[in-house]
Amino acid sequence: MNLAYVALGSNLGDAPGYLREALARLAMVATPVANSDFYITRPWGKPNQPHFYNAVVALDMGRRRDPQRLLYALTAIETEYERTRVDRWGPRTLDLDLLAYDDIVDENPRYTVPHPLLRQRAFVLAPLADIAPDLRLPPDGATPKELLEKLTPEERENIVRLPGTGHLPAARAVDYDADQGPGAEYDQLRPLSAFDREVFDAVANAVHASRGMKILDVGCGTGRFSRLLADAGATVTGLDKSETMLARAREQSPGGNPTYVSGDAVEHVPGENWNAITAFFTVHHFSSLDRFLLLAKQKLVPEGTLAIASFPHRHFAESPFARFFPNFAAIDMARFPSAPALSRMMRQVGFANIEQRDVVGEAVHDFPSIERLVQHKYISTFHLLDNAELAEGLESMRAAWGGAAEIRRALMSVVISGRRP
Repeated sequence: MNLAYVALGSNLGDAPGYLREALARLAMVATPVANSDFYITRPWGKPNQPHFYNAVVALDMGRRRDPQRLLYALTAIETEYERTRVDRWGPRTLDLDLLAYDDIVDENPRYTVPHPLLRQRAFVLAPLADIAPDLRLPPDGATPKELLEKLTPEERENIVRLPGTGHLPAARAVDYDADQGPGAEYDQLRPLSAFDREVFDAVANAVHASRGMKILDVGCGTGRFSRLLADAGATVTGLDKSETMLARAREQSPGGNPTYVSGDAVEHVPGENWNAITAFFTVHHFSSLDRFLLLAKQKLVPEGTLAIASFPHRHFAESPFARFFPNFAAIDMARFPSAPALSRMMRQVGFANIEQRDVVGEAVHDFPSIERLVQHKYISTFHLLDNAELAEGLESMRAAWGGAAEIRRALMSVVISGRRP
């Protein structure tokens, strides 16, 4: 095979989501042979900026031996994701660098192959060593593994691998109606928080929630956001396929607004002429997000708005839970669409005026509270970890946090909205 190795980097917005998008686009340029896991790395060359996410992909270029042609394609993909080149080594949505192209050695005003800084960068050598540890790099035949070992311990420690993120596991579903499943103690384990209210405000602003509007809240669960929409004066219908969750929702809405119906939004979106359709932290449960988006667009009035509250992939990668539960980030990256992917999917089915609103907050707990929440699997991710990983992770949490007076966790959410033309 005629292999080219391309480094991917991003540190703005949903950075790991941009890497995932880039991998998909590169698969249209050449045949992917292997790609590394994702790494969180400290900035190189210009330290005062957000951490980077990095990976490396190997592409089979067939019979082509034309670095310039590949570089044109890389630049086009960067431009597609609004890469700007204001500062050297500065922040960027997406950076694609050609590291090596088979045994080609070429230095000219337009490009240099192999990449001239390849040997100095742990954030490139570590993911490259993931997929090609014994690759003989021209001109001297040094390997990524050897070059990485020559770097200082400090340089190597500045990169953190996210296991399983290179090739995500198959997305798995949870059953909210199962005995001791996620729906069993939902009200007690997931009360409406200050962060939830900030997310609600972002959605309400996106759809211009107001008196007299007709709103469908998809995946309404226990109805906590449906009730807030009703408080804003809208006539609200909540839709969910879990009878356990709907029973709780109906208990708390005796006045008839919101009303609740049972159903799967991928199979059928009820009603018609909705002024707005909302979905709060539920799209990861849909068996086909594309189909839901198409059905939702059809059921909105012209100029009606769909607003989806979800989590960017960065939220999972930077969660402290990823420190203790190795598969945590990969499980949720497989279930949730990234922020750039969700925007792209809405655009592809015909929504206009795509907008993104970022909501950043913090959760503060004492250790006994956070330990109880994890033990009771307060988020559905914990239901998807095997028992051994859950037990080992809890022990690691106790060792790291047991003596802390308070535990602070950064929270990140994203609201993507689009209008039916």
